[in-house]
Amino acid sequence: MKHKVLLLFFLFSVSVFAETLDNLELSPDDSKSIKQLKIKNLSDLQKLTPKDSVSVIQKRYLPKTFRGEFKLSASTIVNHTFFYLGGVSGTVGFFIREDHGFGLEGFAWLPPLFKMTANDMINPPNQIVPLGVFLSQFYTGVYYKWSPFFGKFSVLNRKIVYFDMYMTFGGGINWVLDAVDVIVKQLNQTGRKLDERYSRQMALAEDKFPAFSVAVGQTFSMTQDWAFNWELKLINTILKYQNDRTYFPVDVNFSIGINYYFPGAKYR
Repeated sequence: MKHKVLLLFFLFSVSVFAETLDNLELSPDDSKSIKQLKIKNLSDLQKLTPKDSVSVIQKRYLPKTFRGEFKLSASTIVNHTFFYLGGVSGTVGFFIREDHGFGLEGFAWLPPLFKMTANDMINPPNQIVPLGVFLSQFYTGVYYKWSPFFGKFSVLNRKIVYFDMYMTFGGGINWVLDAVDVIVKQLNQTGRKLDERYSRQMALAEDKFPAFSVAVGQTFSMTQDWAFNWELKLINTILKYQNDRTYFPVDVNFSIGINYYFPGAKYR
């Protein structure tokens, strides 16, 4: 008997509590100060505290959509074993969106300088010629540019610097020079002669070959029209020798330069 009484009391309490919740949900808001909400999913929780939290969406400081880009840089090939190679590079591009663009690029390298490794090999008593080595002279091609990341950082809490990270993918033509020809020219200037058989063993079939490139870089905004830039680019050339041997060397090119964007920005 005691258990039945407790069970009836429990069922009565549950029904009263449920009826109270229904009345609270359906009761009109006479004061108009409290809004009754019915939570059906997690997204409805955002309605509990309207306007208490504010999210600020800020445009990029350096806008690029429908703007052109011109870049001029000093470049160097950092991975050549026997020569120092430096020169200039330039690009002209256009952005169809903030993070997508395309354009034309070109590289031109100055005459090479011998590294100590090359001098030690060529000079007596070694007199060894590095065969199968090539030197890039010019590269021109097209590229696609993707800028997935952008942000900003503070310099000594005094200046905010805005930056973009980007990658490029491209292809074009690389004009090259056989390194043996360069060595022969230098030896002739010093009065020494190179055995002619050296220049015939690994002669290039042509002076220009197809090449592909991939790069990663970063742009630091100085104004909305000017920016500082660094870039690390890999240029993979498909070389072919007269003996039908194919070679796939990679030049690692590092460049530092200035970017100019046009026309002028339309906000701020």
